Amino acid sequence: MIRADGVVKPVFNGFQLLSALSGERILVNSTHPDVGGLATRDGDDVSIVLWNYDSGHSIMPVNVALAGLPGLVEFKAAIYGVDETHGNTYYNVDGDSLLIETINLVQGEGDEEFVFEVMVPEDGIRLVQFEIPSF
Repeated sequence: MIRADGVVKPVFNGFQLLSALSGERILVNSTHPDVGGLATRDGDDVSIVLWNYDSGHSIMPVNVALAGLPGLVEFKAAIYGVDETHGNTYYNVDGDSLLIETINLVQGEGDEEFVFEVMVPEDGIRLVQFEIPSF
């Protein structure tokens, strides 16, 4: 997973994203055969790893739905990834950064679930970490 010259391979970064999953495993459903995921909840934190093996699409929009949130809630999400431009020194010498973006989100009062779209590139992996107070 690390080359002789000390450069980290993309597979190492993929395992690094998977190692962020902790706590109780929660249900993930996928309607596309080449898109999958694993999710966990640990206290107020929810982590979801998504992958896309679909060779027919360069990027796949994936809807993540969170149910059971406590009314009006503001929370943060951090998105990390391994693809051609993130965590991949084969294609990008500076590909050591796994963080794609950090965003603030709000679920409205009375909404039954919160839906969030994540773009997952072909042969890519995404980790979405939600910090949800009082969840």
